Amino acid sequence: MVTFLKNYTLTHTVYPEYLEVEMQGEVDPSLEQQEAFERWRKIADLCRQTDRTSALVISYFIGSYTLNTSFNM
Repeated sequence: MVTFLKNYTLTHTVYPEYLEVEMQGEVDPSLEQQEAFERWRKIADLCRQTDRTSALVISYFIGSYTLNTSFNM
């Protein structure tokens, strides 16, 4: 299933023991922390909806970011 949020998409697949989530998109370097909270909140919601306690998350972000921005993402 694909979920579109702001400047990125989340695609997820439910497996028997975990949820696999793929994130793709762009990050606003001035809002990376707020956007990261939003993405992880959505992943937590998906885990609850699918009754999973483990998630494998694969992230693809367009662009180059400073070390601090990357860490916040």
